[in-house]
Amino acid sequence: MNTVSVIETLKQIGIADLSMRTHISTDNMQKLLEGDFDAFSAIQFNGFVTIIEREFDVDLTEWRQQFAASGPAPLEPLAASEEDPFANVAKSKKRHRLTVAALVAALLAVIVVTYLVLGTGGKTEKFELNNTAIDQARATMAAMNTTTAPSTLAEADAIQEAHQNIAAEPNATVAEENASVAAAEALPVESSVYEDVILRPISTSIWLGVIDAQTHKRSVYTTEEPVRLDGTKAWLIVTGHGYFSLDCGGKELHFKQSERVLLEYNEGVCRELDETEFRARNKGQVW
Repeated sequence: MNTVSVIETLKQIGIADLSMRTHISTDNMQKLLEGDFDAFSAIQFNGFVTIIEREFDVDLTEWRQQFAASGPAPLEPLAASEEDPFANVAKSKKRHRLTVAALVAALLAVIVVTYLVLGTGGKTEKFELNNTAIDQARATMAAMNTTTAPSTLAEADAIQEAHQNIAAEPNATVAEENASVAAAEALPVESSVYEDVILRPISTSIWLGVIDAQTHKRSVYTTEEPVRLDGTKAWLIVTGHGYFSLDCGGKELHFKQSERVLLEYNEGVCRELDETEFRARNKGQVW
């Protein structure tokens, strides 16, 4: 079937039905069928044509050639939507790093002050840590690290208690050069977070629908560039085709298929779903 026949067949189906099956707006679908190529960028046009070819099993290569010959306007960068779930990820990470740095500085200051107070008791000999004292300090700090967001005052009290236990050991002496070792072991360990999910199109642009699994807010992309998702959230993902790779939970997954792919991401794990399971997680809808 040539391109002209394909377009006539699509017109007979009707713009409303075409839009419902492809998720392309009725306005854009009408412009496509009327050959109004100036209304689209190359990425938009190729994305829409790919969806139509997949849904109706037709070949629109000649249509692509006509679009290329029409000389479309230069591509414009994609603008993030107001509901873009990824816009605040970088700001959140920066605030987190600043908070950790402030806690570390406060802990170091408390350690230095505590050491000076405990070390000015008129003794002429230098102190040296023994294994029992070190184990007590490590146990105290391990208990502190079980809380994901400890207060600075609570951390300071725990450190001071650890130093008092060290000084109370019968055979405990503390050397000045070992103070830095004790401070390093007392620093809190930053709790681990899930890495961001990154979807990379292969060779061609891709239509991508992203759904926040908690709020069910949706974002749509038609792009040749990688799309990054916040790894601390749960997502439902719909792709226009299956030519892409996925960085998820420290692993790189590869998809090579013409059909759409339905995915679920939660707590560092990506899993492909069938349509029934996807609808169950998305209020009965595929998109």
